[in-house]
Amino acid sequence: MSYRVAVSSTDGKVVNQHFGRTAKFWILEVENDGKYKCVDLRNVEHCCKGADHNDAALNSVIDGIEDCGYVLVSKIGDGARQRLEARNIEAYELPGIISESVEDLVKHLEIKKLVDSFVFESQE
Repeated sequence: MSYRVAVSSTDGKVVNQHFGRTAKFWILEVENDGKYKCVDLRNVEHCCKGADHNDAALNSVIDGIEDCGYVLVSKIGDGARQRLEARNIEAYELPGIISESVEDLVKHLEIKKLVDSFVFESQE
């Protein structure tokens, strides 16, 4: 099983953009074992102008990555995070080399899956 991750990066090598200032997302197809490939590059209009957010632009950015379950960014505000979560997209602040950030995401998701299965089993 694989999943899509939108990576906020200026160069396709490093997670280095604030969500609101992102101009392009590198779309990765990630396998459960952590192997991944870039399947798309999507240009978006950044939705943050200083301290203000443009709601229409924010919705447009989210529309542009709605097929992704996860977003990797260097930083994200609470408002944008909540909007993503409302669309079933989880945001992670994992700045650094993309391969290492993807590895960290995969580890986190594995741990989350174990915790969720333990909690479910203990409630039975």
